Amino acid sequence: MQYREFIKKVQANSGFSDSECEQATQVFMETLSSRLTSQELKDLCSQLPQEMVDMCEPAAGEMVKMSGEEFLERIAQRQNIDSARAKKQMHAVWLTLKEAVSEGEIRDIQSQLPEDLREMLH
Repeated sequence: MQYREFIKKVQANSGFSDSECEQATQVFMETLSSRLTSQELKDLCSQLPQEMVDMCEPAAGEMVKMSGEEFLERIAQRQNIDSARAKKQMHAVWLTLKEAVSEGEIRDIQSQLPEDLREMLH
């Protein structure tokens, strides 16, 4: 999936503007990247368009452990939005990511997320 197609699908899944969907995608991918091991991040990036690979900076050292609520709070705080809007953004980007990469990769990512975050994303 190309980058513009990804953003258009996020927009279709959320109803938000193009620019908000781009920002939501960037913040989600940066936050998700900090939650994955370096190998898993490498595997994920191998299936993404270059524009999104650039959003996925590996965390310095080990992955950052955070609950689903902390993940959501980071997304909300980084964009200065309320948690309901952040949750809708998060869900829209996740749904699109599930279309963009293989099912096996999604399962691998989910295996590294805490249960409450996995539940939030479904």
